Amino acid sequence: MKNKRNTTLALIIMFFAILGVDQLFKWIAATYLQGTQGVVLIRGLLELQYVENTGAAFGTFLNQNGILVAVNLVLIALLLLVFTMIPRAEKWDKLRYAGIFLLGGATGNLIDRFMHGYVVDFIRFVPFNFPTFNLSDACVTVSVIVIVIFVIFSYSNTDLNEMFKKKLKITLRLEESKDYHEVEALTREAFWTVSDPVNEHLLAHKLRDLPSFMKELDYVAEANGKLVGNIMYSKAKIVGEDGRETEVLTFGPLSVLPEYQNKGVGKTLMEKTIEEAKKTDYPMIVIYGEPDYYPRYGFVNAAEYGITAPDGKNFDALMALPLTDEEPSIAGGKFHEDKVFTTLGGEETAEFDKKFPEKEKYAEMPITELLIKLPKDEAEIFVEKGIKTVNELRRFSGREISGWSTPSCKISDGTKKIIDTELVSCGVPKRKWPFEAEL
Repeated sequence: MKNKRNTTLALIIMFFAILGVDQLFKWIAATYLQGTQGVVLIRGLLELQYVENTGAAFGTFLNQNGILVAVNLVLIALLLLVFTMIPRAEKWDKLRYAGIFLLGGATGNLIDRFMHGYVVDFIRFVPFNFPTFNLSDACVTVSVIVIVIFVIFSYSNTDLNEMFKKKLKITLRLEESKDYHEVEALTREAFWTVSDPVNEHLLAHKLRDLPSFMKELDYVAEANGKLVGNIMYSKAKIVGEDGRETEVLTFGPLSVLPEYQNKGVGKTLMEKTIEEAKKTDYPMIVIYGEPDYYPRYGFVNAAEYGITAPDGKNFDALMALPLTDEEPSIAGGKFHEDKVFTTLGGEETAEFDKKFPEKEKYAEMPITELLIKLPKDEAEIFVEKGIKTVNELRRFSGREISGWSTPSCKISDGTKKIIDTELVSCGVPKRKWPFEAEL
């Protein structure tokens, strides 16, 4: 969140800096060049000459100030609209910076049109008989070229589809008894290609009848007239070395129908329920989850609070999120969920599954499909780790995988790209790979 605020602040500063420099140079041109023959900066190449341009950029559409003001306003409105559509991911920052130059340039000339009825131009390239222009014109032209280059070479069709896709209207409400079977069905669909066997829908079914279940945090998401997501919370505990128990919250399953994934449903459920959880008396949320996904909501490795799994081990998939701004009073200990999370039997799951339409079993991609694409010594790392399928890699963060090694090698950048490609083909998000200094 801090990085996003810093980026926004930088964009605002850049916008006003562009306006300030543009207006300053126009004032200098009007003060010192008006009524003169101009100034030669590079003979035969570059001159400064004061020109009152009643047209558009580079002297086009002369004496059409009213129309040009309207066009400028429409352009700025469209630019602001596009800014709201740009995803917040860091990879889009360079497009934002290019866009702020375009917005600053367009606004700079609009100010001139409102104030004077014309735009002050003062830069002239001599050899090409190029129309006189100003810094705003240059910002607009260069930024458009840069944006076109970015769109062609820096962003894929998938990226652009993500940017321009219609925003899904999502509504949240507490789950009701009439939703139970539909929620269990969507949970089954959401996890069909994630776990083997799929028992999360049985978990959802059984959780509701347990004392640990948090009904007030059991939210469903609706879109396009149907249920598309659900999140369930329950009480868990941290058991310290002295035997003292501290109640905390945990959640799961978090389920989103496959066709609605990556459309903000999970994010909306997470943000809403975290805010509601902060209204309770529980000090934190502790979960087992995808270690490269949940940190975006503030989760960190539970080891920062001295929390481990019941066997005393720690790993990046075990995460914690304090629910207050104060330092949590938990002195550390072992994390214990309700036993229902670890006692779902295969026969019980198979029997419960009969309540839903028959579905072909999902065949996970064996890890050998990945290993044959890797250098032999790096492939041995995954064999030594006992990884059987590509899907299993979702349990590990990019930081953890980056740290895997043998005496002769470690995971290379090329292997990381191959891992990401194979994960995406299995419907698993790419890992967040750290810089070397973070390892």
